[in-house]
Amino acid sequence: MHSITLKLTVPRANMMPIRILLVDDHPLIIEGYRTILLQTIKTDIEIFTSYSIENAYQIIFDEIAPKRFDIILLDISMPPFREKRIDNGLALGKLIRETHPAVKLVVLTMHGEPIVLFNVYETLRPESLMVKTDIDFKGFTLAFENVINGEEYFSETARNAIRTLNLQNFCKDEINRKILLMISERFTIKDIAHALKISESTVEKRKAIIRDFLNIKDGKDTEIILVAKSLGLL
Repeated sequence: MHSITLKLTVPRANMMPIRILLVDDHPLIIEGYRTILLQTIKTDIEIFTSYSIENAYQIIFDEIAPKRFDIILLDISMPPFREKRIDNGLALGKLIRETHPAVKLVVLTMHGEPIVLFNVYETLRPESLMVKTDIDFKGFTLAFENVINGEEYFSETARNAIRTLNLQNFCKDEINRKILLMISERFTIKDIAHALKISESTVEKRKAIIRDFLNIKDGKDTEIILVAKSLGLL
């Protein structure tokens, strides 16, 4: 299901309205976002909404009547679209980046863990990344104003995470980040290997790298999690 709202202010010569797609699996949140944008953005905008990854995929990749979007807002934690093997909003964002590189991405998340935020940043390089608990009415508006004007916007928690972890070469490796996250979620070595399509021996070697980075000698997963949290990685 999706809907469209058109807001036209003073027409801009020879320019189309800015087309925005809002993707979140909570309809009330989507309506709140739409209301804020309609009340505050002082330019021509056309707003589409989607409440699932499947529906968003159908809108974005419609082969019969493809739609052009200038900005897409995504929540990274959404139920999967299993038919297309799109596991969450992050995976959808990655697909959008690969197929529609000109689209500007605004990403919102409830996750405040530095390594999660850094993983989103490294994977998508979004024009805006915000932790929902960081932002208010003004911050949300400023984010869209910046992105519309060709600038970036990162909420405080996201900005601090990117700045801190960008200095750590360990965190720049996507597999390291994913394995550390899965360890924190109590995945087994077998589960990690299956999810990342790598061998169990590779997972073991990567875990050894993680322990070395965290200065842990033969520590169990619980110790890895505790030390990673103490360093602000989780």
